[in-house]
Amino acid sequence: FNDLYIASKCEFFVSSASGIMFMATLFAKPILVVNSMPYFGYGGTPYTANDLYIPRKYYDVNRKRYLSLREAVILDLQCLVWTDRYEKMGIQLIDNTPEEIVAAIQEMLERLSGRWHDTVEDKKNYERYMEIYHQMEIETVDNPDNWMGGLIPCRIASSYLRNNLYLLA
Repeated sequence: FNDLYIASKCEFFVSSASGIMFMATLFAKPILVVNSMPYFGYGGTPYTANDLYIPRKYYDVNRKRYLSLREAVILDLQCLVWTDRYEKMGIQLIDNTPEEIVAAIQEMLERLSGRWHDTVEDKKNYERYMEIYHQMEIETVDNPDNWMGGLIPCRIASSYLRNNLYLLA
């Protein structure tokens, strides 16, 4: 009961990608999902215009580098939520840092209060993010590995993209 009470009274809900985040939707509360999978519309990414998410980073041990968003989405189609599949491929899932979470919380507060204004760079980053989304939408339509259905464009935090531009490569 306390979980429901908190969800009903909060300004917005901060959660990892788990079932509890959907309690906030019962009360039309915005959600900030942290440590999400980057797959558009899956793995805990939110579904409404006021929601935000910040994805985990995927580090490829074999290539000694982080994966781009496009690379991570393709990998997600193969591995989904089973971490042992990522491990077998040499991929480490890296949780968000406290600084990334704080920045996303501050952005969410400013967005909800109407004080957030995307910079020109933020708008360009988001356009590139949506270009990747549209590319992946086309590529996943007939992909036999994609048993999840259609992609859902979710708002990634601008503050996160600013500091992780490699995602847009």
